[in-house]
Amino acid sequence: MSTTAPIRKNVPLDENLIHAVEAARTPGSTYNYALTHLAGHSAAKSEATTLTALVQLGVKALDEAVLEQAYVDMAAQRQEDADTISYQQALRARRRRSSTDD
Repeated sequence: MSTTAPIRKNVPLDENLIHAVEAARTPGSTYNYALTHLAGHSAAKSEATTLTALVQLGVKALDEAVLEQAYVDMAAQRQEDADTISYQQALRARRRRSSTDD
């Protein structure tokens, strides 16, 4: 059984991101509290674990946004289907009424 080493990527960080990473690693800061609350205490152990945790949290937020959009699309499709069924039922009722009027 073999384990693969993590793949390391070079990621450019602007000043805001550097500040966020430093704040997330600073014990007692609100960023640190939020990070450890969301990702566990080991997330702030090193710069690498902090960056990994922040990327994982970002991916989780992205996944949730994708699922939310899928639910919105599914609800819209269901509404469209319900509207089509209602329209078809109204047409059938109208045809029945017009055929009984003859």
